[in-house]
Amino acid sequence: MDSKEKIPFGVWFMWFVAASFITYMFLLQTSVSVMIPNLMRDFDIDTLGMGLLSSSFFYPYIVFQVPAGILIDWYKPKRVMTIAILLCAVGTLIFTISDNVWIAAFGRAITGFGAGASVAGALYVGLRRFPPSRFAMIAGASEMLGMFGGAAGQVVLAPSIQAIGWRHTLQACIVVGLLLALTTWLTLKDRAPNETVIPAKKSLRDSFAFVMGIPQMWLIGLSAALVFAPLSAFGGLWAVPYLQKLYNTDLMHAATASSTMFLGAGLGAPFIGYLSDRIGKRCLPMILSTLIALGLSLIIIYYPPSSIVMMSFLIFLMGISCCAYVIPFALAKDIIRPEVQGTAMGFTNMMCIAMGAPVLQPLIGWLLKFEDPDVVSTKEILFSIHDYHYAFSIIPLVFILGLVCVFFIKETHCESTH
Repeated sequence: MDSKEKIPFGVWFMWFVAASFITYMFLLQTSVSVMIPNLMRDFDIDTLGMGLLSSSFFYPYIVFQVPAGILIDWYKPKRVMTIAILLCAVGTLIFTISDNVWIAAFGRAITGFGAGASVAGALYVGLRRFPPSRFAMIAGASEMLGMFGGAAGQVVLAPSIQAIGWRHTLQACIVVGLLLALTTWLTLKDRAPNETVIPAKKSLRDSFAFVMGIPQMWLIGLSAALVFAPLSAFGGLWAVPYLQKLYNTDLMHAATASSTMFLGAGLGAPFIGYLSDRIGKRCLPMILSTLIALGLSLIIIYYPPSSIVMMSFLIFLMGISCCAYVIPFALAKDIIRPEVQGTAMGFTNMMCIAMGAPVLQPLIGWLLKFEDPDVVSTKEILFSIHDYHYAFSIIPLVFILGLVCVFFIKETHCESTH
């Protein structure tokens, strides 16, 4: 398909359905951020336990990234994604009926396991259905839908939780998942009519070893992880209680302000992908965006404005600047052979997510507990602003490490190098 050729509506719709899985995944992933007091009370856990419960979604999510990519390379996205969505629904059901934290964590883990196929599947559809010159934009648009799911996980679910409780709210999300699984099965086609069949690698070990054996893939994945981590840890969990404390506001207002980070990332992701394709550079947009994100994080943490409206705007801008994490997916596409591109997408997303929720979410919870251990015994969010400043100090450091990492990535100039 030529880059200037008109893309049929059916192709766009197929991609939209595949990318909707990312929306659903982010909805479930970030839903706990507006349930923190409820979950801490119902499961009798402290902030560290809350961070670990939230992050239990991500450990299997990370582990399944590369296997999901390999399965998609082998069996194509239709079957793999449909089964994965159903697993998300089953895991959410277990979470909603659990009466102790271990069963709840197991349910979150099942959901994370199924969600592992979301990004790799959607990007695989983009790789196979769109011209290479549009891939960065498609990757950004896919993440845009995901970020809107993250925003919905806070803005839409917050009033529902207040009205009918967190269990019934998540049970409604299960119905959404079942409908999405059916739509995915009926809509996705594994191969375009004129697509050349590309033989996959002979074994899982060969596919995994091939991708893992490229040093640049590690740098690409690490750069994505370090830029995405604050978005996941701050916007995905700890921003809501921080804003409630900072502005003495209710859950709904804090969740709305926090959700602007995902809205910013959602709007910025396709733009930065398009900009990268347009100027023919990958690393320069990443450097500039990460620098802006670093500056904004310092203001949000140490010099917060007196108005929650202005804080929402700053968080929105920080979300836009964090969207540089989508460019590493395009870099991975540039340097990887077609027969293992699904594996490469899974590996990049595995690295991308590894630093945020599994590491940074519980680390911030531990830093809060370390700074003020007496507060934890109340099982409530009663930390001071100083406590949050102390715990959030890790966020600018992560951005600095991400910036350093980009300088070691070889520029591909948006052209295939394999």
